[in-house]
Amino acid sequence: MGGTSKPLSQYCKVEVADLEIFDIAALFNLIRTQFDFDQLIWEGGDDRQPAWVHVSYKTKGNRKEVLKMKVVKGKKVYEKFG
Repeated sequence: MGGTSKPLSQYCKVEVADLEIFDIAALFNLIRTQFDFDQLIWEGGDDRQPAWVHVSYKTKGNRKEVLKMKVVKGKKVYEKFG
C-alpha cells in the first residue's frame, strides 16, 4: 500500500487511511453510500474485491470523488469508478 510523503499530502495532514478487512468490497460500498468523504479509491485487486480501500476526509470541501486504481504496464492508473 502506502501513500505519499509530499508535504501537502492528505497523509501528512492525517486525513487519509488505507483499509483492509475480510470483505473489503462491502466496506467500500458502505463508505460510498453512507458516509461523507473526499476520495474513495478501489485499489488494485479485481472486479469483485479491491486489494485495499483508500479513503480520505477533510473537515471542509469533500469532493465525494470515487476512483478505481489498476496497474497498466507497471504503472498505477486512476479512473472514475462505476
